[in-house]
Parts: sequence; C-alpha cells; structure tokens
Amino acid sequence: MKTVVRISIDIPGKILDIGGGGEGIIGKTFGKRVTAVDRDKEELEVLNGISECMVMDACNLQFPDSSFDNVTFFYSLMYMDSESSGKSLKEAVRVLNPGGNICIWDKNPEETYPGLNIADLTVYSGGSIYNTTYGASYNKDSGKDQIIEIMDSAGLSMTESQEKGKHFFLIFTKIN
Repeated sequence: MKTVVRISIDIPGKILDIGGGGEGIIGKTFGKRVTAVDRDKEELEVLNGISECMVMDACNLQFPDSSFDNVTFFYSLMYMDSESSGKSLKEAVRVLNPGGNICIWDKNPEETYPGLNIADLTVYSGGSIYNTTYGASYNKDSGKDQIIEIMDSAGLSMTESQEKGKHFFLIFTKIN
C-alpha cells in the first residue's frame, strides 16, 4: 500500500538537498533555489537544468560553514548506515545558517522484504504527483529516534514532528 506524502510547506531561501538525485522531488518542487547533492552522478540527471547539481558525499560536504538557509533529506537517510547518517546530519548542521531548518522525510526501519526497507510513495508536491518506490538495505539501527538524538546533541530544536505509520516528517531549527 502506498503512503501519501504531501510537500505542503514553504521552504524559503537557499536549499541544500542531501541525496537529491533519484526522483529529484525537492529540486523539482523548489527549482533554482536548490543545490542537490548525491554520490551518484546518474541519480542527478533527472534535475539537469532544474536545480544546481553536484556529485558529493554527504559525510564530507564541500561547502563553507553557514552556507544554506535550509537543508533537506527526502528519503535519503534510509540509504545510509548509522555512521554515515550521523556524519551527514552533522555536516548538514555545519552548513546550515543560524535560524535555518533541517527538514527530513523518511521511514523508520522495517524489514518489508527479506533484508530490505521499502518506502512505496505517492508524493504530492508543487502541483505534481509522483509515484515512486525507494528501497534500501534493512538497517535496524537507523530511524526517527536516532535522528532526534543526533539533532539534540548538535543543539538543534525540533519544531515539527509528524508520523504516518512508519513514515515521518521532522523539522529542526538551528538556534545559534
């Protein structure tokens, strides 16, 4: 059964989209204000001309501190092991401007098929509808609780939390 995801929030300013390849939902929604990064160049091809695209490892972002107004993770953390997700979240905090937000859409781990965590989605975004499926190796050590713990330890404040089954949406704000 598909989970319905609605991107109905306004994300003002410059946006860094971590793992922004694949369907390119954030880039397609917010256009030229987005810098999408992904480790796989082919994953970024869907955004050619829509937003800026850069091949880059989220664990070692090549941007100065406080470079972006917002950072997004749209079903990208589920593809990372616990160590990589922790490093990429800390890098996101580093490149985020004070007062900026980190917005995370993802799915708590659930072994949907042997060894796999599957997110089957219908996404409503910017007047468009996308039907997509994301699948990653099952990693029981990742999910909402781990993200909250990392963001708390980085001094960010959780300003929004929504859940729909195993899927969640979180916003964290950088206070200083």
